[in-house]
Amino acid sequence: MAHIGYVSLAEARTKRFADYSCGRLVGEICSFVVQQFSGFGGHLRGIGQVGIIGFGRLGSNAADQMKNSGAHNIMVYDRDPEKMIEAQQKEYNVQASRVEDIVERCNVILVGCDTAPLTPRMYDRMHDRTILATVTSPDDALDIQTLIHRGHIVREEEQPDGSIPITTYRTRQNHHIHLICDGNAPNLKYSAFGADDPTLAMPLILQATVGYEMARGHAISSERIGQLERQMMSHYLRIYQAVAAETEDYWHGRLR
Repeated sequence: MAHIGYVSLAEARTKRFADYSCGRLVGEICSFVVQQFSGFGGHLRGIGQVGIIGFGRLGSNAADQMKNSGAHNIMVYDRDPEKMIEAQQKEYNVQASRVEDIVERCNVILVGCDTAPLTPRMYDRMHDRTILATVTSPDDALDIQTLIHRGHIVREEEQPDGSIPITTYRTRQNHHIHLICDGNAPNLKYSAFGADDPTLAMPLILQATVGYEMARGHAISSERIGQLERQMMSHYLRIYQAVAAETEDYWHGRLR
């Protein structure tokens, strides 16, 4: 029997940077939508409850961004007791003991798990005008097309001017849910909303680099991945510092 060696990039340092940036990006987009969307009174304090399903790096960063934007009524659910204790220490509401508690109590829901925990029946239990977003990677998004095909939700409208990345669907209970980015994970496409962060692309660059080295027949180890990451981060930091210095020189010149 042949043995295939492999290394995982899931815990790569560049992945942690990207998780932070992606979580912050989703939090900013959700804050923007809630503040702009007419159904919620124009302020985060006006919503009933924000729910976070999954309190890993993505979910916790999104929660922190929402909290920094003024949402102080955030409920968290995670299957891992350690994550729930972490959420409790950060003073989030940890009364939810199952996903259904988030669905039934919250009207802004962020899914931050590797696999979407929302079953089709749960959409029928959502409040009218619930805002829903996923913080996960695109391949773990909410699979909206399957829900439509099976008749669980019906697409109604999309914001015509594109100023708010939101699409409205109707459930079988005639409730309306508003999907940010149409249920897909926000990424660099939505950098116009204030989070144009190149660290989001670092894991993709690392994957491409590792794939290139493997294609050339080079052995890949955790040590080699660490070396590649250090090179990437060094290049990124050097470019960032150069741009920051040029920007500072520009503004100093303007102010003279």
